[in-house]
Amino acid sequence: MLKYFQTKQIECIILRVNPMMENRNPDTKEKHNLTAIQLVGSFTVTCKEFGNFSVGSGLTLKQQRHYWKEKPYGKTVIVEYKPYGTKDKPRQPIIKEIIE
Repeated sequence: MLKYFQTKQIECIILRVNPMMENRNPDTKEKHNLTAIQLVGSFTVTCKEFGNFSVGSGLTLKQQRHYWKEKPYGKTVIVEYKPYGTKDKPRQPIIKEIIE
C-alpha cells in the first residue's frame, strides 16, 4: 500500500549558503562541539508567499560540494513542499532544482 502526498512548487531566490555542521564528540550533543565542514547544509531562501526560510533537503553529496565552492547567491531555486499544515513557512521543503 502506498501513501500519496500532494505537493506544491514555488520559486525562491537564494540569499545565503549555510554550512553543514559536524559533531566532533559523538558522546555529547552540545552545540559547542559542532564545527562547520565544507559542504552545503542548507540554503536560506526568500519568496513572496513565505518570506525567508531555510531549505536543506534534496541535494546529493556532489551537489553539496559544488554549491559550497560556487556560492549560488541570487539564483532561483524550485522548492517543493506539502501545502497542508503550513502556517507562515512551507512544510517539509525540498530542493527540486537550481536554475543556472
